[in-house]
Amino acid sequence: MNILRQSVSRVSSRLYRGSPFMGSPLMMMASYNSSRANTFATQTPSATPPPSNDPVQKKIAEDVKRSACVIYMKGTPEQPMCGFSNAVVRVLNAEDARYASYNVLEDSGIREGIKAYTGWPTIPQVFIKGEFIGGADITVEMYKSGELGKKLEEAGAKPASSNNDTNTTTTTKKE
Repeated sequence: MNILRQSVSRVSSRLYRGSPFMGSPLMMMASYNSSRANTFATQTPSATPPPSNDPVQKKIAEDVKRSACVIYMKGTPEQPMCGFSNAVVRVLNAEDARYASYNVLEDSGIREGIKAYTGWPTIPQVFIKGEFIGGADITVEMYKSGELGKKLEEAGAKPASSNNDTNTTTTTKKE
């Protein structure tokens, strides 16, 4: 981790010297606490959300059950606002999946609520048939292995014999 920190520090000092972007991801990485380095790597998605009387949690529970495939993301499928959300959208589109999307940037309650619902600290978050699948890395890996397509097909979120010619994205706005 020390070598990574030194490399990032060298690059960030060249790129951001005197820049208003001193809070950039590169600068934050340079001061990243190595004791937290493996925190997220050891976490796994929560299979079942904790019971809650919170209205945000109830809304999320209803939303993930309403559609065969759901993504909570930053931005919209037409205009993702982060690279990870973009990666998930591209993978789902490559699978010709039909999915509902929720822009967490429109509602901070949903943004924090979805993290509490799954016990997963990052956005985007993908659900198939009500089951939390994971974030961008897991979704992309499932796509590469062919597992994502099978899960989407089983859930009815993808035509059985998809030819990937059309994008059948369904965007659902927050209510």
